[in-house]
Amino acid sequence: TTTNAGPVSLMLKATDAAGLSNEVAVAVTVTAPPPVAIPDPSLEAALRSALGKPDGPLTGLDLASLTSLSLFAGDITNLSGLEAAVNLTDLFLQAGSLSNIAWLQHLSGLTSLALSGCRATDYSALTALTNLVALNLDDCSVSNLDFLTNMTWLTQLSLEEDRITNIAPLATLTNLQFLSLLQNRVVDLLPLDNLLQLYFCNLEFNLLDLTAGSAALNTIQVLASRGVLVFYESQRAPPVVQAPYAWTITAGITTEMPFSIWDNGPPNQDMT
Repeated sequence: TTTNAGPVSLMLKATDAAGLSNEVAVAVTVTAPPPVAIPDPSLEAALRSALGKPDGPLTGLDLASLTSLSLFAGDITNLSGLEAAVNLTDLFLQAGSLSNIAWLQHLSGLTSLALSGCRATDYSALTALTNLVALNLDDCSVSNLDFLTNMTWLTQLSLEEDRITNIAPLATLTNLQFLSLLQNRVVDLLPLDNLLQLYFCNLEFNLLDLTAGSAALNTIQVLASRGVLVFYESQRAPPVVQAPYAWTITAGITTEMPFSIWDNGPPNQDMT
């Protein structure tokens, strides 16, 4: 192995059991690895920090040395160049400005992926990650789960603080063992009946009807009878509005009425 570009002489020698030998000289030209173009300055800065390489070009060899990567850069908007990290198995990306994740489809070695606060509208690129077993899309404004239908290899899935109402696509994920749907808008739990490998399920702060005999409570009881640890008792409640019961003002004078509003919904979703 050599780290310097330029000509190198290599001598190969072979000796047999009778003591006869021969050798040959090989002239080797070592070329410098080409740099990887990373147009997003925030991504480049984060990669340089992870690699401990503040100066000089970032090459494919540099990025290929990464097996685990955590990127805390909320202003990353372009993942171009990250596909050179061909040996990545674990990726955590906190990027509230990211809306296009198509480049992730090239990271076929990923087994664990977490995208926190991502604002993508199309997650279909993730279906190319056939080695992925753990997926976290918390606080990603996910509302449509159709992209998950064929990702049957997943064993862990976290979709907390999203905008999910329909979980029908989860019925095909028969290898799921861990599922968190905390802080969504789920009403119907019937698709979960099909997840026979499940051992943990968080359903708190949704819109579940938990009255005796309800379909949602029946499904929860079926899961619990299989040994699944289910969290469900706390559900979404209407907003609380606190204001004066009576208020006297003087005509023609601008004034302000004090009031407060709060709810137990996700902090990333505004009230109107």
